[in-house]
Amino acid sequence: MTSQNLNKLIKKWNSIKPEVSEKDIGVLKKILYRCIEEGKHVTDPVERDMVQRVAREVGDVIFKLTGEYPSTVIFPPEISRVKPISKLTFPFPPSLHNQTPPEPNFVGRKEMLETITGWYTNPEVRIGVLIGWGGVGKSAIVRKWYDTLESNNIKPDGIFWWGFHRNAYLEQFLNALLRYVSQGQIEPETIKITWEKTERIKEYIHQGTYLIILDGLEQMQKSESGDEFGNMIHREFTELLHYLADVPEAGGLCLITTRYPLIDLDEWHERGYKKLSLIDLSIPDSLSMLRSRGVKGSDEEMTEIINRYKGHALSFTSLAGYLSRYYDGDIKQAPEVEFVLSDKERFKDLNKLLSKYAAKMSEPEWIFSKIFSLFRTEVTENDFAGVFRHEIEDT
Repeated sequence: MTSQNLNKLIKKWNSIKPEVSEKDIGVLKKILYRCIEEGKHVTDPVERDMVQRVAREVGDVIFKLTGEYPSTVIFPPEISRVKPISKLTFPFPPSLHNQTPPEPNFVGRKEMLETITGWYTNPEVRIGVLIGWGGVGKSAIVRKWYDTLESNNIKPDGIFWWGFHRNAYLEQFLNALLRYVSQGQIEPETIKITWEKTERIKEYIHQGTYLIILDGLEQMQKSESGDEFGNMIHREFTELLHYLADVPEAGGLCLITTRYPLIDLDEWHERGYKKLSLIDLSIPDSLSMLRSRGVKGSDEEMTEIINRYKGHALSFTSLAGYLSRYYDGDIKQAPEVEFVLSDKERFKDLNKLLSKYAAKMSEPEWIFSKIFSLFRTEVTENDFAGVFRHEIEDT
């Protein structure tokens, strides 16, 4: 499709769009067919965006008129398409990057876990998103569900997990995903343009049934208030999400956690895309969590603290550690902190709680914490040897 032909197609669509009706179904299908067939040969990213946008707009209108949503996927340009060197082999071992560790004291969230299972088993759902404030337990829920895959008899062809909290670099993410879905048949570092890497991922990803987990996606979204709040920062990521939400051959599920709404997927909501807003822990679940971590007190006393802390899971973890270590778990010693619902203000309150914890620490404990706060991942016993130069005596 030449630029001139593309402009003609857009002009034709814009001319009938204001007053389109059922009598125009034939014309709409012809426009959509041209977008899909001729769009395969468009290599310029801006022009590909334009023709894909027209295809989706036409598809939406056809859906409103007929109740059936046609495929609007425009496959990668033929000139960049390279056949796999050899047939892909499934199942393929998981590729896990910055995976959330398991939570030993996980409680509740039964309905949410069942909802995620329902997303995976529903062939019409291709993207499922958990949206909620920081610290409400989004990542812990996904990890808990991940740990039940075998018991739920969920067996995808491949599993790819990427934690954006610890690595929010687009190119590194694309490299890892492309290497995984191509099963090493493509060396991503040899491809210099990130847009082309996205296109190559699209070529391979529909060949298997994948579980793709994107944890902490808000790191890749626009956080400034305004019209673009929640939009993806990179167009390449937007294109990948659109493809995953649209392509019927993909199967599997892309499971996302984020603090912000995914504005770029609004057109797919309740079709290929489902979302679930996370609220804080219920009182029964909060009670179970605190008691499992050694906190003691009556239900009434604990409920008062739960309401004051707004059921915030991450704060309960810190609170339980503080009380168990210094007050034998006595809930009456909980710091006077009144939590609010704002994400930013909530973490200020969490900082007040951690300050109470720090005030109780001895100087050696304080120094120790400073050293190990440099680690961005969970610290294990094996990490000690690289930090301390001499063997610790009398321990």
